[in-house]
Amino acid sequence: MSEVLKVVNLTKEYATVRGLGRTAPLRAVDGISFVVNPGEVVGFLGPNGAGKSTTIKMITGLAAPTSGEVYIDGHDVIKERAAAMRCVGGVIESPDMYNDKTALWNLRYYASLQYAGDKNKDKNRIEERIRSVISLVGLTGRENDKVKTYSMGMKQRLGIAQALIEIPKLLVLDEPANGLDPDGIKEIRDLLRTLAAEYGVGVLVSSHQLAEMQLMCDRCLIINRGKIIEDRRISELNLDSKGNFGIIVKTDRAEEAAKFIKEKFGTDAQAGAGEVRVHSSLKASDLTRELVLAGFNVYGVSEEEVKLEDLFMHAVHGGSEEE
Repeated sequence: MSEVLKVVNLTKEYATVRGLGRTAPLRAVDGISFVVNPGEVVGFLGPNGAGKSTTIKMITGLAAPTSGEVYIDGHDVIKERAAAMRCVGGVIESPDMYNDKTALWNLRYYASLQYAGDKNKDKNRIEERIRSVISLVGLTGRENDKVKTYSMGMKQRLGIAQALIEIPKLLVLDEPANGLDPDGIKEIRDLLRTLAAEYGVGVLVSSHQLAEMQLMCDRCLIINRGKIIEDRRISELNLDSKGNFGIIVKTDRAEEAAKFIKEKFGTDAQAGAGEVRVHSSLKASDLTRELVLAGFNVYGVSEEEVKLEDLFMHAVHGGSEEE
């Protein structure tokens, strides 16, 4: 499976002044590398000033890198800009629309710009495509309303529709749920999951809404001070650095159970009030069976839930909320 996005040693420096007219480079993005695969939704996370927006601008051709490469569907963004840009759609910050015009007018206008100079363009196919994306983003029945009557969520969906007039290989979104209510956020999430699952679109989405990213994404990248400091699949959040699950066993003899687990399996086990926390590659069902056979009363077994917020805070701040 070839990547729809490949970022290789990407760096961006800005000149800053340091007294007496001397300049020193400010490295906003510092040699980062990552990929996005077809049908994958990847969250791009980081605190303010971490380098997210600069990276997104370089990926979408809005800023030139100091060094490194960006490939979209195999096309070098610098050397093959036109071919690369044909494979990417994006909504960077707020969608820019003509508010006194209808959604349908806006999409037709942007399609005319997109296909300008294309001698092979088929007007009927383009109109069919516009109607299709209106349906895809859930705006059927409102396409003839002026954009100024739209809610924030509808405007965001219209912005995504603009990016989908031709289904791209890669969709890049910067804070697509910004300012949306819970219903609007869910609409965007469901839309992105549909694009990935049914159309094979690779999605790179930047957001500060960590709980929503955990629901939306297959994988998350965390950037801080210009460097990628975490690349983790959401399904692996409950694994420690050795690939072990965090298992919580509720039992009446926690201290004895912890000792038994350590001796039996040679793995870490910590006793608390009525429970034992175990980090092991063992299946929870196997661990429970051995405890019961050894005479322990087991009242419950669960995997220790780790939230994306926990991973983010630990990666960025070393586990605390203060730098």
